Amino acid sequence: MEITEEIRVAISALMENFWIVKTKQPDEYHAIKRNKTYVQQYFHNRFGYRLVDAPNLFKLEKIPYVAMSWMGIKFFKNKNTYSLFTAFLAFLEERSPEDLFLIATAADYIKSFFLADDSESFTLKWESHQHRSDFVDALQYAERVGLISRLDGNLDRYRDDEAVEVLYQPTLLAKHYLRFFTKPLAEFSKAEELLLDGWKEQKEAGPRENLHTINRKLFFSPVVYRDELTGEEKRYFSNQWRTFAENIEVHTDYQLEIYRGELLLIAEQRGTSGEEYPDQKAVSEIALHFGSLVRGKVLNMTERPDFSIFITIHEFNEWVTELQDEFRHGWHKNWRLRETEQLAVELLAFLEDWKLARYDEVSYSVELYPTIVRVAGEYPREFTVKMQGLEVDDDDNQ
Repeated sequence: MEITEEIRVAISALMENFWIVKTKQPDEYHAIKRNKTYVQQYFHNRFGYRLVDAPNLFKLEKIPYVAMSWMGIKFFKNKNTYSLFTAFLAFLEERSPEDLFLIATAADYIKSFFLADDSESFTLKWESHQHRSDFVDALQYAERVGLISRLDGNLDRYRDDEAVEVLYQPTLLAKHYLRFFTKPLAEFSKAEELLLDGWKEQKEAGPRENLHTINRKLFFSPVVYRDELTGEEKRYFSNQWRTFAENIEVHTDYQLEIYRGELLLIAEQRGTSGEEYPDQKAVSEIALHFGSLVRGKVLNMTERPDFSIFITIHEFNEWVTELQDEFRHGWHKNWRLRETEQLAVELLAFLEDWKLARYDEVSYSVELYPTIVRVAGEYPREFTVKMQGLEVDDDDNQ
């Protein structure tokens, strides 16, 4: 079958969005609908993924091979909000779009939900402003993603006053937020079981399992290092890498790049698919400069590292000091004024999210992966001469 541009649009839309709602993304919705059979088979065969086809909605249940820190809901500030949101999903499960409800009704349900829970991981204290605030955050997120519609009332006021009433209506989307599980969640004993559930019938050792696991690692990780692959996966990939590369290029906006011990997907044009590195954020610019600094140090080493560079956290902070001295004259104001310790913490967290570095809390060491020097940046000499000694007051893109 010829892979049309519409099929590529359908595949990209499902990969990059939590779901595709007809009223919100009509073009993508109809592209999926017209090519549903092919798209469904593509994701089932190559990833082991399930395509949900509900009224006016398509959703690809994208289950990663391993859970990573950046996969959380960025809108949530703490674990309590996740707990309250989960309880609210249980509340919505019992309601249809015709069942209007007040926030007090939802609050009473959630109080009972946690009273009936034997777990000691979360003790709900509704008199606590923080817990009510977390509940508000959970409802705001539910409204943002379309699980509920607010008909009347000011939700923010509920943080300070439990007597405030807000009227809501559930939507049809609420029934499809959670992925499908083959058994009740209470029967799972550990998080790893959640990742494997629904994949069991395909978890037989052999080519199909390797195909699924490698694709899940490639598409849900900034980079895959060869030591992250099992022996079976390495042998399978060695024989099938051309097929992988061709299939990825035909169906997506990415190209598979293999370099030494690294496998990664790259896009020829910025903004074509998903979240990219580097992006337009200021910390991404700083990471590029840090990559340039690390590259310079590698070139000056008498013995080049075979793979990663290992330094102590103290050395990492010293390198960040060098980074500030060399490059911060062109950074945005808020980043120029950061203390070295604060910048080091934020930069390291960013590098870890993109699998460019890893901090070991036991040995207090930082492992810098080779990918960090592959994308690096410096200021042109003309810019550097012009900017040094000048104050830049723009606060954009902080």
